[in-house]
Amino acid sequence: ELSVHDVVLTCTRVTLSVNRKPMEYVEMIYPASRYSYEIKITKDSFNHK
Repeated sequence: ELSVHDVVLTCTRVTLSVNRKPMEYVEMIYPASRYSYEIKITKDSFNHK
């Protein structure tokens, strides 16, 4: 199973490789709001279950 950190790293790699507005995604993932981003992912995963 992928951990939250794996998901963040995967999203970053996909964004950088696709080059589709990379700065917006990098700003969402890397600032001090990194924990907030992880919480959002966790909530989304709960909603899908």
